[in-house]
Amino acid sequence: MRRIFLLLLFSLNSLNFFAQTEETKPKNWIVKWNATAAVDVFSFPTVQFAVERKLNNYFSVQAEYGIQLYGFPKSDTVSVKNYGHRVIIEGRFYIFNYLKKDKSKTRKSDGLYTGLQLSYRKNSYNFTQEYYLNETDSDIQTDVIGVKKEVYAINVCFGYQIPFHNFILEPYVYLGYFNRNIENFDREYDESAGHVPVDDIHYFGSDLTEESDSYGNVSFGLRLGYKF
Repeated sequence: MRRIFLLLLFSLNSLNFFAQTEETKPKNWIVKWNATAAVDVFSFPTVQFAVERKLNNYFSVQAEYGIQLYGFPKSDTVSVKNYGHRVIIEGRFYIFNYLKKDKSKTRKSDGLYTGLQLSYRKNSYNFTQEYYLNETDSDIQTDVIGVKKEVYAINVCFGYQIPFHNFILEPYVYLGYFNRNIENFDREYDESAGHVPVDDIHYFGSDLTEESDSYGNVSFGLRLGYKF
């Protein structure tokens, strides 16, 4: 009986040890959903997820992918297939985690990070342009134009991870540079031929400007995550 009691006591102690080990084991993986990408009207909305892997207390890498499953309609007629996707890679440096002397202590500043991001996105959609044949014409013409965009970008990223137990709230800001290529398809509207647009308002840039050019970039957003 005594042997059985000692064996049971040893088993309980072993279970307690493994439970404590599991509880204190660092959680180095974070899965995130990009809430801002889901309602992105500046480029195109995507269902977008990211995975971050902590390599140590102050450095991590993150891979992110988004695909367009819906859109904000610009035309009911199809010239090109409505499609889009994004690929993002980040290297992150948690600067205050690196600078603090006692690595075992948790501080509010631990979640602040900076880093370097490389991204690629491509999408195609259909845009409807109404126009007059000339300045004296009163009959409205309608042209459905296929648009394809491709963007390469490099950014410096800044962000802050706010923990709620195992959940993460992550606001971020990107500052950088991107190169954009735009192509049009099945286009009849032509300003050089004297065509006059009915509505020439383009809130987020012209869909009809075919180009290959580079620009400065500022963007911001919010991710929601869970660490394990």
